[in-house]
Amino acid sequence: MKKFIIMVLISSIFVGCGNNSNYSDDNYKTNDYTESNINIDDIDIVDADVDIIIDSKQFSLISSDELIKLMGQPSYIEYWNYTTSKGTFPTKTYNYNTDYYYEFLVINDMVVRMNCYSLKYWNGNGEDIKYLSKDNIPLMFGIDEKVGSPLYTGYAVRWSNLTGSVKDVWAIDVDDTNKTMSGVKITYDELYLD
Repeated sequence: MKKFIIMVLISSIFVGCGNNSNYSDDNYKTNDYTESNINIDDIDIVDADVDIIIDSKQFSLISSDELIKLMGQPSYIEYWNYTTSKGTFPTKTYNYNTDYYYEFLVINDMVVRMNCYSLKYWNGNGEDIKYLSKDNIPLMFGIDEKVGSPLYTGYAVRWSNLTGSVKDVWAIDVDDTNKTMSGVKITYDELYLD
């Protein structure tokens, strides 16, 4: 019987210690905690050192006038017909030769794709585009929403079926050994493009 009474007393003590009369769900939700057993320096943040080349989202479906306001006058404009499995579309390509070589494909006066190439790829001068991790390639172009798992082809890395203003990201000539690529194609509207 003594054992039973001792067990009841011990159980009551533990229950009493866990029951704080000042506790409520509201207090719990609003308390600030200053102690942590996690050291922030121990967390590997993959995108901490990513250099943003350009915020590609700003070009999504904008007009050619808006493109010129953002990028200035192009080096030249190419007029052509873009044929895909979805049809043939009169297209204007606005070309910009800066630190990288940019092409903006405009169909029905909307930017539907941006291509960014290294100058090495475009004209043989300069270097390829460097990356730290293939997973960070979209972030290098300002695409910060979750992009999901990419498709690796050995030549390219492609993120498809994105839900934001960018629908598709395609990094080309990806070299895992040197962590370089020749360029990136960013699609804003899949109505016209394959």
